[in-house]
Amino acid sequence: MLNLIRDTPGYATGLRLTNAELSQVKQLVFDHLAQQVFEAAPEHSEMFLRTPLEQYHGISHLLPHRELLARTRRILPRSAVEQIRATSLFRHIESELGPVEISDEENMGRESISIRLVRPEMDSDIGSLHADHWFWPLYGFALPPGRQRVKVWVAVCCEAGKAGLLLSPDSHAREWKYDTVSRGGMLKPLLDASEKPVLELFASEPGAGVAFNYHLLHGGAVTRSETTRVSMEFTLLVPDSVYFSRNAAKASRRPRSSLRGVSQ
Repeated sequence: MLNLIRDTPGYATGLRLTNAELSQVKQLVFDHLAQQVFEAAPEHSEMFLRTPLEQYHGISHLLPHRELLARTRRILPRSAVEQIRATSLFRHIESELGPVEISDEENMGRESISIRLVRPEMDSDIGSLHADHWFWPLYGFALPPGRQRVKVWVAVCCEAGKAGLLLSPDSHAREWKYDTVSRGGMLKPLLDASEKPVLELFASEPGAGVAFNYHLLHGGAVTRSETTRVSMEFTLLVPDSVYFSRNAAKASRRPRSSLRGVSQ
């Protein structure tokens, strides 16, 4: 996995939730959003509970959409993170990388997994092209000593070929010009208009995931289907000794103390 992420093309596919795990994660996301609706717009709670997650766009105009999906509100609760950590997808990750932490950029005091909902034909719902490492100096996120970052993105609700994540193969191998802009009261890095990276749509079906280099250009694809795309994402903190090993799977099995708990 790490050979693909470090070198070419800068990302590794093959991560997958089982059907049962996908149903479980989908319920975790639904329950989290239901709680957000109850707190922000309790008068619409029953309507939300009657609406399938993929049909969220059909009721979003009645809800405080931006408030529900603000940065910290998109972060799943600790109990959900613990259940996602127990999935076969995460076991696959740790079979390759050994024990890893999930980062806590927003200082929640625990490992953080975020969700995103992208409604049909709503380009305002997607993240523009960027490399994740641009955000860390912008917001003062601290990288723990002796760690490297790897991003993981997983489709929860998605129609293959019509929604998902755009990746730019090998874009992590060079520097790109970008600007910092203010959008929705937040500072965001924005790829310079003169840059023209090659983009590919990750062929994601529900439950499929991809891990990629923190310097890789990527961004959300506008949803062209008639359902809402739902995804989750998180940053892994991988020990230097594993990240830079040429045989990461073997290095990850070397005895060492668990890294969990540092950011929980």
